[in-house]
Formats: sequence, structure tokens, C-alpha cells
Amino acid sequence: MAMKHFYSKDHNGVYLTFNDVRKVNDIDSIPFYFELMVPDDPEVFHYAEGMLPAIVPQKTYGFTPLEIQNLEGYLADNKDIIYELAYEYANGQRR
Repeated sequence: MAMKHFYSKDHNGVYLTFNDVRKVNDIDSIPFYFELMVPDDPEVFHYAEGMLPAIVPQKTYGFTPLEIQNLEGYLADNKDIIYELAYEYANGQRR
């Protein structure tokens, strides 16, 4: 699944992208995807993906438990703005 909207790149090179809002069990949910290219092998990526409003990724590869905990904290801190941006994309206010 390709994510549509770029959100950020942190100082470690971890990218966060998200997709459009979708209804899941009558809750506005947003798929998110963290990605980090492995420097020694540019064909390998560490990733963590899930669905807001939950901040715990459902699938992960390569990230340590501490790194995942940091990603969860980042999502918790930025969840409101991600929702705001996703609604703006849905309403055509952002491109």
C-alpha cells in the first residue's frame, strides 16, 4: 500500500507518511507508515505501520523495541496535526 501524504523526516532519517482518512468500525482512522533505509543495504528498509487513532504499530520490521517506543511517542505528540492534515487533504484544502 503506497502512502499518499508525507509528514516528516527525523534526524535519524526515519520518514513518516500517512494515507487518507477511512472509517473503521465507525471511527475515523488513518493508516501510517514509518520507514528507515538501512545504510549498509539500500534495498532493505526498517518499517512500522499501523492505523491511527492507535499509536501502536501493527506490523514492524527492523526497529528495536526502544525505537518503536520512540515512534509511538512521536505519533502521540503529532496525532492531532496528522488528523488535521488528513481532513484538509480530504476536503481539497491541501494538495
